Amino acid sequence: MPFIEFVKSLRQRFDYNANVLTVCEWILILSVYSLTRFADPQWFVEYGIVENMQLLTLFIGAIIAFTSKNEHKLFVVVGFFMLFLITRETNMGRSYFCEQYLPADEVCKWGKFKYGYLVDMFRAIYILALCIYFIKNKLWQPVIKYLNMAPFYVWDITALLLTAFIGSISEFKSIDNEILEETCEFICYVAMLNCIIRYSRWQSNKKIKY
Repeated sequence: MPFIEFVKSLRQRFDYNANVLTVCEWILILSVYSLTRFADPQWFVEYGIVENMQLLTLFIGAIIAFTSKNEHKLFVVVGFFMLFLITRETNMGRSYFCEQYLPADEVCKWGKFKYGYLVDMFRAIYILALCIYFIKNKLWQPVIKYLNMAPFYVWDITALLLTAFIGSISEFKSIDNEILEETCEFICYVAMLNCIIRYSRWQSNKKIKY
């Protein structure tokens, strides 16, 4: 069966090699507990040190994706996805507009503005345009090639999935830990950057049927 063959090939493609960013990812993961206990909470506020580091990481990832010569069109989509994550982190400058145009006791939401719905429309159009670009250029073909033939960078992908999961559940009311959330998001973006670097450099001369 194709799925069983895929699983077998995936196990053969496990790559445990680490680079400098991989080491950084896991040092940070091992430091999460200490950060939540002893780090200055001001580092993790909106537009604080950690969020600026997140934005820088995402921006570097976007530049590397846009300049990739290997499967360029696919990595253009990746680059625009990284830019989308930047708009998510900055929330399109929402806090600035709230500070300027809303009372101090008002909940800071785009819905509080007369034309705030335009932000959600922009995001929807942005994602739709990426989907159209993806379909128009048949980019599922290089995706299938990567799924079937590319190395599976175990440590980086594990770090990405682990921190994405922990960062998501840290937003739940039962946990609600901003330091944990922002730290995990930063590690997740570093792992994402590393995957972009490694996969944009990977090439295969083999051809597969789609």
